[in-house]
Amino acid sequence: MNNPAPDAPIGGPNNWAAWEHARKEIERAVEEAKAIAKRVRSGTDFSALDRATKSLDDHTFRIGVVGDFSNGKSTLINAMLASDLLPAGVNPMTSRLAEIRYGVSPRIIIETSAGDRQEITHEEFLERNRKLKSAEDADEPAAPDIDYMKAILESDREILSFGIAYIDVPGHSAGFMSHDAIADDAMRSCDALILVLHADTALRSVESERLRYALLDLEHRSVFVAVNKFGSLRPEQQEELDTGFPRRWERFLGSLDLPAEVIDLLRGRVYFIDSYNTLQDRLGRGESYVGVHAFARLEQDLASLADGNLIEKKLARPRKILLRRLHDLTQTIVDQNKLLDADAADLTAHKHTIDESVDKLRELTASIKQVAYSSILTSLDKPVRDLALDHFQDSQARLAIWAKQKRGTRPPAPGSRAARIMPKATTARIMLISKELTDRLSQEMTRWSENDVFPIIKQRLQTIRGLVLPDLEKFEQELNGTWQELLAGTGATPPNLNIVDPGIDELLDLRWEELPLNLRPVGVVILVLDSIHAQLRKIFSQALTGSSGPPGGWAGEIWREIFEKLTQLALTVLGSDADSREALDKLLENYACLMVWTAVVGNDGQADQLADRYAQQARTILQTRVDALLKYLQDQGERINSLYRNAIQTVHGGLAEVERERIALTDARKRVATLADMLDVAQ
Repeated sequence: MNNPAPDAPIGGPNNWAAWEHARKEIERAVEEAKAIAKRVRSGTDFSALDRATKSLDDHTFRIGVVGDFSNGKSTLINAMLASDLLPAGVNPMTSRLAEIRYGVSPRIIIETSAGDRQEITHEEFLERNRKLKSAEDADEPAAPDIDYMKAILESDREILSFGIAYIDVPGHSAGFMSHDAIADDAMRSCDALILVLHADTALRSVESERLRYALLDLEHRSVFVAVNKFGSLRPEQQEELDTGFPRRWERFLGSLDLPAEVIDLLRGRVYFIDSYNTLQDRLGRGESYVGVHAFARLEQDLASLADGNLIEKKLARPRKILLRRLHDLTQTIVDQNKLLDADAADLTAHKHTIDESVDKLRELTASIKQVAYSSILTSLDKPVRDLALDHFQDSQARLAIWAKQKRGTRPPAPGSRAARIMPKATTARIMLISKELTDRLSQEMTRWSENDVFPIIKQRLQTIRGLVLPDLEKFEQELNGTWQELLAGTGATPPNLNIVDPGIDELLDLRWEELPLNLRPVGVVILVLDSIHAQLRKIFSQALTGSSGPPGGWAGEIWREIFEKLTQLALTVLGSDADSREALDKLLENYACLMVWTAVVGNDGQADQLADRYAQQARTILQTRVDALLKYLQDQGERINSLYRNAIQTVHGGLAEVERERIALTDARKRVATLADMLDVAQ
């Protein structure tokens, strides 16, 4: 009996020398690539290359058969071999890894966890699996004399003679925690995968994740999807699967970040098969031929994959990844060399240009400041003051109208005629009317400020914007041109200047609702109005407390006049009670208007001072924005200076490294060319 030969290379022993030479050259090149990456401080990811290189330790082209238990994986392999070589059934009997490969004569070799190998008969193999199944069903450990980690089944099937091996991967979701880890390790070692799905539950979510893992993480490109047990479906179910599954498959492929050519390849690798019908047909026991033709097409596609030189196929993936990584490293060194060496002199020569640009930004900032302060801010004062004065005077005239408008909705004064004209009641009534007037005055002032004055402030900001942006944009273009010239031919990316960024628009875009009350022009008046009630309470403090004697100053004069009028009103007995109430309100409205306006503008009754304060607040708003703009421009100048200083420092600091990196670049280029030539010869 022949001894096991697990290390026979693809295509037979004649290819051994070429295989070993190519494999060792790839491994040496990988180590050199990693060393180069470390020297140039490259962040190149070598994980995919490490996995691809590790797969070269196995000299066969391995096709993994993956799927849930009872999906028919073992039956699929048996059908391809036209033999009941593997145990199959609805229960997870093949709970160990099985590798089916070529042999001159059929035989089975088992490997234990200790690495020992033993050749057994087909009957002994089936008996071991039955005992393992019983132990697993009883949740008991397997006896050491029957347990094994892997079974190697050699067959003289023609498709295996090309150097292909099938890996029956342990199924998933069967209740044995060790299966998933075994399956993952097996999938990593395979060069291609056949995903076996049950026709009833095609493309379940767990298999979608398994596919994502295979296609994305393992970067498998030779993946075949076999929808098995197609003949077990009713005709209408077969039709539904035949039309619905391709759409689900298409959506799944669309969710993957894969090249278009890979998706096109995977799109045609779906097969509605029935491995049981195929096996029975090939054993001469066939009764149904549903899924047999599709099974044959799957075999043909696998044969096409195996047809030709499998050494080339085996080496293609690590070779491609290795050349790509070396190209990336070479380009990294080229870019660094150009940036740090070829343009170092240009950076120095253009230093004065950058300095001039920074000086120009300072001059531009000074010019904007002069224009804004000398003309724009000053020109705001007079129109705003004139508008404010007109509005205040108009408001004074409208106080009486507003008071009369509220008379009809104002609550009637309580008590008898005599009680209504008593000091305490009169005071309360004037306070009520004053509150009405101050509320209305506040509303009108807010509306007028927003509609009439605020647009003037915004217009001044737009004027500043019109002065600033064209010059800034021109300056930014000039500075970008300088950096482009500075770094031309280096492959380096110029710094992101962004002098004219959205921050300027935010500075020059003023919205009414964003202004706090104390920064709005109307805030000057509203804050005064808020203190009116306190002043009125002070005016009537003596009356409210029942003290004798009027208050002093202008408030005392108003109060004495009110008292005289009230005395005259009390002596009037003509008219109804309603007439008396209206006469009282008319009298008190006059004095409420007088007292409110006097409280607003002061003893002299003139609105000039209030208008001056209003205009000054409007100027403050505009000046705050101008100051913020000037600060922004100053910061931009400092940032440009910093960019330039950092660039010069980086260049001079890297010049010493350039010469060392140039040697590494030359070696890397030579290694890429040598490796490519070597692989071509090996193929």
